[in-house]
Amino acid sequence: MSNARLKNVLASGLVALAALFGAASPAHAVVYVGNWDPAFGGIFPNLGFKGTATFSLPTACDGLTGTFLNSAAGCGGGAMQISSASVSFYNLAAPTVILQTLNFINPGAIVSVNLFTPTIIGSGFPSGPTQLTGVTSFFSTGVLGTIAESQFAGNSYNFYLGFSGSTTNLAYVLPECSANIANTATCRGFSSTSPTVTFTQAIPEPGTYALMMAGLAGLVFVARRRKSL
Repeated sequence: MSNARLKNVLASGLVALAALFGAASPAHAVVYVGNWDPAFGGIFPNLGFKGTATFSLPTACDGLTGTFLNSAAGCGGGAMQISSASVSFYNLAAPTVILQTLNFINPGAIVSVNLFTPTIIGSGFPSGPTQLTGVTSFFSTGVLGTIAESQFAGNSYNFYLGFSGSTTNLAYVLPECSANIANTATCRGFSSTSPTVTFTQAIPEPGTYALMMAGLAGLVFVARRRKSL
C-alpha cells in the first residue's frame, strides 16, 4: 500500500472516530439536577426524605425565559424527560444513616418547565446559562417502602414522586386502599411539606471532555493530513 493511500485510509478512520466521539458527547440536551431534603411529617413524624432527580431538556430551550410545554414545538417537542429520580429515607435523629432508597424507574412525564436566563442590567444580553426554575410532572409509578418508619399498623406504603413548579411532593398509598376504605390519613396522603427543589445545571463528567478533545484532535489531524497530500 502506498504512503498516500495509507494516509487516506488513516484519515478516513480518524474522521469516523471523531464522529463517534462527537456523537457520544451530550450535545443534544441540556441536563439539570434537582435536589431537596425536608422532613416528611404527618403520620411519619420522624422521617426525613432527601431526593435527587435528573432532568433533560432539548438544546432549543437554552437561552429562553418563560414557561414551555413539553407538547409544544421547539423547546419541547416531547423531548423533555425526567431521566432518573431517587429518594432516600432517614430518621431525623440520625440523618447520616440511610434507612432505604427508593429508585423511581419511571419518574413520570414532564408537562412543562419554567426557564430563566439572567441578563446584564442595561444591556439585554445574557449574563449566564439558562436556569431551570420549575418542573411540572405527573406522579411517578409507585415504589414500595419497607422500612419501619414507612409502616403503619404493620402495613407498608407505596410512594409516588411528583413535581409542581419549583416544589416536589411525595405521596403515599396503602396497597390495601380501595373504594371500600375511607380516604383517611392512614390510607393515603402526601408529605406535610412541599420542599423547594434546587435546580443546577449538570457539569459534563471529565470523560465527556476527554471524548470531545479526542474528537477535536482527530479532526485537526485529518485536516493537516489532507493539506499535505
